[in-house]
Amino acid sequence: HNCIFCKLYFELLDSNVEFSNCWLSNFLNSCPEKKYLAPALLLWVLVSLSNAQCFFKPMPPDDHTHCRDDVDNTMHAIGSKWRNSKCMDCTCSSCCYGYSTPKRFPSDCVSVFDPKACKYVVLKKDNPSELCPVYAAVGK
Repeated sequence: HNCIFCKLYFELLDSNVEFSNCWLSNFLNSCPEKKYLAPALLLWVLVSLSNAQCFFKPMPPDDHTHCRDDVDNTMHAIGSKWRNSKCMDCTCSSCCYGYSTPKRFPSDCVSVFDPKACKYVVLKKDNPSELCPVYAAVGK
């Protein structure tokens, strides 16, 4: 069986590896609930490929020259870009978080959000003046 998910995965990684038989294909063929599992798996793949740090909003009608920021209720000219009070970088059609969220760092450290700088800082728990390395983060 050809496994489209495996081929898609390796194409995304720019790999030349081809699989003619894949564990996912074998699993789906042996699973009696595969008619429910396959759509759920497809949804999971699509969500994982999307950027969950952004959201899109409807554009104002063509006769409008400005749009409203949903967080601050401020008006902005169509085509402009701004950062709102929740550290989101916005246009009239979308907003994205303007910072990365640390996910992997040493266990003796803690992440702290600085709302003025719109960024996380990872500091030693026992010495907050010492910065810690960040091994993985999501966003931005």
